[in-house]
Amino acid sequence: MKTWIIRTLLRLYPANWRREYGGELTHMLLARPLTENIVGDVFLSALWQRFRAAEISTLVGLGMLLVMLNGFVWNIVAPPPYGSEASMLLQNLWGSNLYVLLLVGCGLWTHLRRRGKLDQSGLAAVKISFLAGIPVMLAGALMLSGVLGVIVLGPGDIPTTFHQHGFTYTYYDATLRSCWIRVQDPAGPLKAVLSTTCPPAPLGVLLAPLFTLPASWLWGMVGGLLGRWIARRRRPVSA
Repeated sequence: MKTWIIRTLLRLYPANWRREYGGELTHMLLARPLTENIVGDVFLSALWQRFRAAEISTLVGLGMLLVMLNGFVWNIVAPPPYGSEASMLLQNLWGSNLYVLLLVGCGLWTHLRRRGKLDQSGLAAVKISFLAGIPVMLAGALMLSGVLGVIVLGPGDIPTTFHQHGFTYTYYDATLRSCWIRVQDPAGPLKAVLSTTCPPAPLGVLLAPLFTLPASWLWGMVGGLLGRWIARRRRPVSA
């Protein structure tokens, strides 16, 4: 049991760290009792080493994931008023200038750090975009399964409270229009009705972040090209 615990703890460390220090740490842990404090210290140390070894794209992507997840949760618990910056975070993130600059900056940093191929900068930007899109894809999956409802608000509409709408996402649409939707009739099959608002298609919400990946790749490549230009400017001129 003790050996299994030690092996499990070692797997939490990055591979490079395990190759260099894994044997020494294993010997130390086998030579003493595994108390709760020791296991906790080794676990926290593994997390710290993972953090230190992580690529900047992973850290930025996880940060964006937490930001998006926070916005998704608060949209359900306490929807912000229409037109506020928080109300559009989940819907317009990929079209914002700040997000584009983030992808370009990550591509730039990746190239300056690795000095490798430009596609590494593109992949770094794709990783950020994919991680940031996980909460949106989660929302789409919950909509498809019928677990998450949708309320559509337009300019001037007041959002309801969680007590009123329950587990429901508030979608903000500046161009409210009527459309035909299919609903379940309690006394019969599905039927088409004319709705005053058009909720987003769940499948479209689920797939939307994936369609942003090619554009993210290009923005990362732009950052890589900028990094290549900076690296060449830094090279000393040979006599």
